Amino acid sequence: MKRIVIIAVVCALAMSACNKVDYNTEYVIKPFVQQVDKGEELLLGNVVAYGLDGDTATWKISSLDDARAGIFTNAVTKERRSYDRTATPDGDGNLVFTIRRERSLVSVCSLDDPIYGWRNLQIGYNMPSIEVLIKFRPWRKVASYDEMRWRMVRAEGF
Repeated sequence: MKRIVIIAVVCALAMSACNKVDYNTEYVIKPFVQQVDKGEELLLGNVVAYGLDGDTATWKISSLDDARAGIFTNAVTKERRSYDRTATPDGDGNLVFTIRRERSLVSVCSLDDPIYGWRNLQIGYNMPSIEVLIKFRPWRKVASYDEMRWRMVRAEGF
């Protein structure tokens, strides 16, 4: 009987090691720009992206300067935090970083146009890669708009 219990415990430990929960997800951002209404969407090259880990429901980007620097602001407490990670170009025009938490906030900013966007993420575990699009539309003269789960903002004065 003792031998059966030991074998069962060893099997249970081995099975739990095979079912590891992991949030180590490659996040690939494909940035596009459309300069005129109904114009061609082209891959945008001069872009930066940052990530903030944790429960980010109350966090946002407060300004174009903050978006370009990777500074996040808590809308309730006004606390400001720098990014946890920055995306790197992959050589194909995409920006890539690794998400290691279930919840994150991602910001993307064009360095050519006064537009930036952010979105909250909640990813499932054991997802090896996620590809997302973000479309910058400098022809839109509104202060902000939502598109494809991104909150897009045109900086004031532009």
